[in-house]
Amino acid sequence: MSWFKQARPYRGVPCFICRKNNWLYRNYFNTIDAMVWGGAIYFKNRKAYRNKALRKHEYRHIEQARERWLFGLRYGLLSIWYGYWNNPYEIDARNAAGQSHERPQYKFTKTGMEDYLTTVSRIVELQKAIHQTLSEQQT
Repeated sequence: MSWFKQARPYRGVPCFICRKNNWLYRNYFNTIDAMVWGGAIYFKNRKAYRNKALRKHEYRHIEQARERWLFGLRYGLLSIWYGYWNNPYEIDARNAAGQSHERPQYKFTKTGMEDYLTTVSRIVELQKAIHQTLSEQQT
């Protein structure tokens, strides 16, 4: 059984919804609602998928990746330098989606570098899950 189920594409971009009760859902999607990877958008659940502003936000990241060479590396470096909230790519995506620029009312307990390294390790695990899902779909 794959970790994702396919949802209707958004503006031609493949979309997937994470299935509940698996390692990925419990350990990665507990901190985010969606992410872009490999030209597709991965959502935490159907509620996140139905959020129009979130879809627009993530779609803007797809556009950014198409517009900018080595987008993933640049995004990571800017996150280290500015932090997630002040990353210029995130600001641009929030603008495109018409989202608020007010910071959420929770405390950040990790430094930018620690937060980035934690995110990178989770992304590696997510990449493995995505690869597994795509392999299963091809067979």
